[in-house]
Amino acid sequence: MSYLGLAPSEHSSGGRRRQGAITKTGNGRARRTLVESAWSYRFQARISVWYEIHDTMESAIQREKTIKNWKRAWRIKVIEKMNPGWHDVYPDLHITR
Repeated sequence: MSYLGLAPSEHSSGGRRRQGAITKTGNGRARRTLVESAWSYRFQARISVWYEIHDTMESAIQREKTIKNWKRAWRIKVIEKMNPGWHDVYPDLHITR
């Protein structure tokens, strides 16, 4: 796990050894992916209340970045415009693989 920078820092002197915080060395992208995966595993989404369909992955990513910069009230307005009752929309999605 040290490749990801998840090795604890260490201070040693003589026979004494003390481990510190997790280092921030290694592959930042891999470390962030691992942390976000652990976070989404621990705090799973209960329901899906809103979605948008895009033609390209690039436009979807750009829209997601834009929405993340919005104020909470703006995001709630968009959700309530599409789904006023805040019902689970996952069954309405037609996901094909």
